[in-house]
Amino acid sequence: MKLLNFSAALLATSFFLYSCNDGNKTVTSETTKDSLAMTTPGIGDTSTTGKKTNPSSATSPEQEFINYAVPKNTKEIIWITAGTMKGDKEIKKHSVMMLKDHNKLAMEIKTWMGNHTNIMMPALDTANEVNINNKMGNEWNKAWVEKMIADHVEILEKLKSAKTSVADADLNKIISNTIPVVESHLSMSKMMATAKK
Repeated sequence: MKLLNFSAALLATSFFLYSCNDGNKTVTSETTKDSLAMTTPGIGDTSTTGKKTNPSSATSPEQEFINYAVPKNTKEIIWITAGTMKGDKEIKKHSVMMLKDHNKLAMEIKTWMGNHTNIMMPALDTANEVNINNKMGNEWNKAWVEKMIADHVEILEKLKSAKTSVADADLNKIISNTIPVVESHLSMSKMMATAKK
């Protein structure tokens, strides 16, 4: 069952990344080098090529947000999937909930990008993303929770900033709806951290 959950999460992420590309775009496949290694399009890619790839430049608040949100959400899905596999019972339970939310966000952004052909897909680098696999047991659990807290604090700050700068009404709605979800993930992660002291 764990393997099926992990495969489903990777498949959902891969579908999101592949669907964001037009017919002229080639998505490369590599085997990730971390402990979650699996050959999946879009996961573990160190680069992407084609018309819709925009590795660094941002020409609008919308493009700037996408340049941040797509790679960050993809990496969060990898970390949360690791939680469903390696975490203790509490982490696994919360990871399943968070994974559902992050996959939903990926699909919402995919749909929005499909309607905005001027927005380019940012480059992704997810090699060696989960970097705590030298830790074991409760040490791994604590490191994972600390990562979730730090990431969700950062994401929340970026979302609030983007909400004031993004003019597109549909993207702004996605951002607005995501803020309370990220706040709940942060609160959940802080509670787990307290329990693991």
